[in-house]
Amino acid sequence: MSLITHNGTNINDACGTLHTQDLQAAVIAHHADVGFAFDGDGDRVIAVSKDGVIKDGDDILSLLLDHPIYKGTSMLVGTVMTNCGIELI
Repeated sequence: MSLITHNGTNINDACGTLHTQDLQAAVIAHHADVGFAFDGDGDRVIAVSKDGVIKDGDDILSLLLDHPIYKGTSMLVGTVMTNCGIELI
């Protein structure tokens, strides 16, 4: 893993949701079930499966909708970046 000295303007440099290589390697190396990467201000999340597969926000929304607690949910709020395919679920 690389260490970066943060200065307030480089909060997403080589880390977080855009750079998941270290997280993927750590999840696999530690036999973790899942890992999460957030961007610098915490408004984006990427999940990494136990096999190192990246799951983005749309994947996470789909997984939540398939969970028994949310199975009967009639509405989902996304962002303008949410894939239109989520509407077909």
